[in-house]
Amino acid sequence: MIIVAKDGSGAFSTIQAAIDALPADPREGDRKVFVRKGIYHERVIVNKEGACLVGEDAAETILTWSSFALELHPDGTERTTFRSWTLMVNAADVTVENLTIRNDAGDGREVGQAVAVYAAGDRGLWRGCRMIAHQDTLYCGPLRIPDVVADLGDRQGTAEQVPLVQDGHPSHSRQYFERCYIEGDVDFIFGSYRCWFEGCDLFMGERGGWYTAANTHASQPYGFVFHRCRLSGNCPEGQAYLGRPWRAGSATLFLRCDMDAHVAPEGFTDWDETRGVTDRYGEWETTGVRADLSPRNAHEKRLTPEEAGAITLPSVLGGEDGWQPAAPGPDYALMAEQLRAFAAEEGWFASLLSNASALIYDQLPNLNWAGFYLVRGEDLVLGPFQGKPACIRIPRGKGVCGAAWAEGRTLVVPDVHQFPGHIACDSASRAEIVLPLRQEDRIVGVLDIDSPVQDRFSPEDAAGLELLVDALQQSLQ
Repeated sequence: MIIVAKDGSGAFSTIQAAIDALPADPREGDRKVFVRKGIYHERVIVNKEGACLVGEDAAETILTWSSFALELHPDGTERTTFRSWTLMVNAADVTVENLTIRNDAGDGREVGQAVAVYAAGDRGLWRGCRMIAHQDTLYCGPLRIPDVVADLGDRQGTAEQVPLVQDGHPSHSRQYFERCYIEGDVDFIFGSYRCWFEGCDLFMGERGGWYTAANTHASQPYGFVFHRCRLSGNCPEGQAYLGRPWRAGSATLFLRCDMDAHVAPEGFTDWDETRGVTDRYGEWETTGVRADLSPRNAHEKRLTPEEAGAITLPSVLGGEDGWQPAAPGPDYALMAEQLRAFAAEEGWFASLLSNASALIYDQLPNLNWAGFYLVRGEDLVLGPFQGKPACIRIPRGKGVCGAAWAEGRTLVVPDVHQFPGHIACDSASRAEIVLPLRQEDRIVGVLDIDSPVQDRFSPEDAAGLELLVDALQQSLQ
């Protein structure tokens, strides 16, 4: 893993330098770039296949630039929309997590379009990111020939290329967005790729406008699909439209989304006389203030349960290669680095163990308790934790925690009901793992993790959690 830090504590102080340092061959070397908290004023091109760009904290790890469409080049020509981006991803299988990407150029009425994210590669995976601009925040589509491609210089990737972005050929590329926050005003999610937005927050700026401007080719079955997303804003009530077709035959669907009063009752609108709303635009089980679909555009489709049921992640993003965005598993090396970053910011053990228990509880699936017991005399006493209220004192040698302390080793218990002397703090617990926590040569506590799933913890989990304990122990020395 390559670490980027503004203060010089990482291998690089800029994100682009770290991306450039990744091997060109995706089969070679670690592909992860971990970016510590800070504001990074730079334009970044991710042209390395399989790269994984992860911020320490989405709200405090910020990539920003301020290019805009009406900006003039030295020869007097305008930059244009597709050359105004802050972050360009032009390679396949790239993952971006926990990062804010902004274009700070300002109001589109003064500067024109200003793109924060240009997602041009295939099989893009975005989790927990914040994308913030005004007009045209997020573009999901191919590279324009020749100007955008020329801007990339020697950082050419594998993304699709077209001479005409608006009326290009059918696109095969796909993007998946999960738990992202996307803010803008006019057409701020746009492009021709097939995209699935899962549990995202779409925020309309005070100017008002359209959340989407799909450019789907008529031969493609799907364009943009929003599932369980939340639509809000700070524009005047009713001035946030769901979208408009940038190209005739485009497609946009909102499934089980929550819409507040900022959303316009009519939903979608035509772009012009030749680009109108069709039955490729639709909704299903909308909730919130705008749950009533009766005022919607007459051409919008009100999906039936059967029709909505056929719109799945595999049907939208599968493609010829059957791609399915992988469920995020715990990245223990990255979690260990996050713990070291927490310790660098605040070394007090209570703060560090509190953040550690929260991180573990958030990142590992199928847990019902995660926390610490600390040595006091001949007992373990409850420390920082996540989960239901727990046993306050555990004697040395009693239960899984006491046994791990007494034996001085990690204990993995597939079924706690089969463990002699198990202490049932939570009746829902079935599996447990306990790891001793040392300061110098003595045990000062244990990390205790419970799961309601029998045989939950694998040898890989044990090894990964030992990495976390090691990071904590280094901070406690």
